[in-house]
Amino acid sequence: VRLKAWEIDLGRIDLGTARAVVTAPARVQYYVPLERLRDSDFECRPQERLLVLHAPAPVLDVELVDLDKDKAEVTVEVSGTRTRSFAGKAAAEEARRKLRDAALQEGGKSIYREHAEAKARESLRNLLGPLARSLREGWMVEVELQKPVAAAPASR
Repeated sequence: VRLKAWEIDLGRIDLGTARAVVTAPARVQYYVPLERLRDSDFECRPQERLLVLHAPAPVLDVELVDLDKDKAEVTVEVSGTRTRSFAGKAAAEEARRKLRDAALQEGGKSIYREHAEAKARESLRNLLGPLARSLREGWMVEVELQKPVAAAPASR
């Protein structure tokens, strides 16, 4: 399409970009779904004086994400002819909306999952230790974690 010299095609003018980075302290938690425990998950090995619990693996709790938005830090970069106040605010708000998902993604990394697994083994061992010792002196508890159950795909 040909335009007269005094017409401006705004669709082709580069107004620049706006980029915002929002960082905030966040806390996620894992839990062990004990409701999945069955009688068959307990194994008694008398020869080894060992009580073995085959426990469900810890699961990242997607319902509980603690974001400290009061301590959020916002960095806005605006280039071109965009106005900082309008474009920067919009970009920062979009980044803030993504904080929760970012916290869950970070919390789901293997380093945090492995830490949760170690803490789960320790906590369950401490919980069941008195039970094992009540069977007879010298009995120990071992906790083996089952493979994590794959999350069901979200329905749309």
